[in-house]
Amino acid sequence: MKKAPSLLLSPQASAAVGLFLILLLGALLTYSYFPSHTRVQQSVVVVESNHYYQLEVDGKPLLYFCNITADSALTGLSLSADSVQTFSRKDTACWVNRFPIVPSCRGLLLTRDNIDSIGVGATRNILSHQRTRLDSLLRLMVDTEEDLNEYLAIHRVTEQGYNMIADFTQQHRRQTFIHQRARLILDSISSASNVRFTRISSYQVLITDDKGHRQAHPCRFLRNEEGFLYLLSPDSVIPKQAKAVFHRADRVRDVAGRPFCEKAPERKPVTKGHGTWIFPDGTFYEGNWEKGKRNGFGFAIKDGRLKAGEWKDDIFKGERLTHSDERIYGIDISRHQHEKGRRRFSINWNKLRISHLGHISNKTVKGHVNYPVSFLFIKASQGITITNRYYAQDYKAARKKGIRVGSYHFFSIKASGTQQAAYFLKNAHFNPGDLPPVLDVEPSDRQIQQMGGTEALLKEIRAFGKAVEKAIGMRPILYVNQRFVNEQLLQAPDIKRDYLLWIARYGEYKPDVRLTFWQLAPDGRVNGIHGDVDINVFNGYNDKFATFLRDYCIR
Repeated sequence: MKKAPSLLLSPQASAAVGLFLILLLGALLTYSYFPSHTRVQQSVVVVESNHYYQLEVDGKPLLYFCNITADSALTGLSLSADSVQTFSRKDTACWVNRFPIVPSCRGLLLTRDNIDSIGVGATRNILSHQRTRLDSLLRLMVDTEEDLNEYLAIHRVTEQGYNMIADFTQQHRRQTFIHQRARLILDSISSASNVRFTRISSYQVLITDDKGHRQAHPCRFLRNEEGFLYLLSPDSVIPKQAKAVFHRADRVRDVAGRPFCEKAPERKPVTKGHGTWIFPDGTFYEGNWEKGKRNGFGFAIKDGRLKAGEWKDDIFKGERLTHSDERIYGIDISRHQHEKGRRRFSINWNKLRISHLGHISNKTVKGHVNYPVSFLFIKASQGITITNRYYAQDYKAARKKGIRVGSYHFFSIKASGTQQAAYFLKNAHFNPGDLPPVLDVEPSDRQIQQMGGTEALLKEIRAFGKAVEKAIGMRPILYVNQRFVNEQLLQAPDIKRDYLLWIARYGEYKPDVRLTFWQLAPDGRVNGIHGDVDINVFNGYNDKFATFLRDYCIR
């Protein structure tokens, strides 16, 4: 019987096999730790991350925001995590194996956490800066809301653009409320509170399918280790064409987390139609566009000021009124309505109706111009030596006809504001129900210089106003032109804020300022009055006019 051959290797063969296995293992480990450039590129994929922050006080989240700017401003404030905006970024990631040699990816991704954390010390500084920023922002928001509310109060829902501005007003009010609440929250934080910012993040991997379409799939965060993020893709699978590499490989760690450079499409204003845009200087605009420029109706907001009306080639022209019998019209008169050279004319108060709005500028009129005279201002005096000889009879006749009447004084550069106020108070009537008194200010540039400049003029206007208000309890309306508002009143924000304005502007667009009356024509026609008459329109409708009469008429 033959003896079976031995399966044992000789010592030399065993040593050779062992050496081979060691070399093979070394090669595999080398392959794992030092993958080729090509293999690393085959492992690369894009991961999109979305983030927001929450402010936690003693472990409780109180405020949410989108991001922190370079100057430590919190953007996108929100009172709820459900409504907070997020900021996103795209970074490269790599499909990685858990262990060397062995295929053990199962959907594991490696990328770098490229967002710096916010230290405890920095948190206090950021909150201090945010308090100051919120104070400034809220002041502007209050100014904006005043302009928005004023616009809605003097317009009707049937007018062009009303609904657009009404919708924006609601959004603005919500944002103001959020910022006010945020300011209160910051005030409630004591120095002993445990305060920190916590970043809330979510991730999704962008996988390109067979048709070249990029699909986003949510990822689960596993851990943060040495600044690297470990994520798990959905269903723990990777695309067929991808090659996983060992997560400890240096080359992989050098690639994973690099910002993904993808040129975003440049955002441009709407070329045609309706759209919104924020300009580099911070101006917000919503409205109509033509050929990439603001054309047609729209509104813009900058530094708390609202400009609503017509635009042409990016230039704001103003608001063009549609005149109709729904508006409130009135006139102002002096001795010129009674005298033309040597001829004398009386006013037929029974025929008083506005029949023409003047010829100087184009006006949009709905229907036929045949408007009642709802208010009337009469010149009473000028300087400290001139009175209107027809004032008393016109005042009495207007009151008898039930027309709301007021008196005005023409300002002179040759006397002080206090002296002129005394002269006006002596020669004019101020009975209960009368319209507020008016100071008519029309000096030329040369006359202003003769007075000593703008500041000297403004000083006398203030003196006139204080004297009249002390005497009858009512601050006068200022009658000025648009140029005076643009130049002189820029140096007197207190006057612009505290006085009602009546502006003479004879173009087709309403003055771009918050006003009470607009003198829209010096050459209008009124049945019952000979010659040209100044035509005025109240800035609002019947309900606004009723409020004005209630709040500002002499008591």
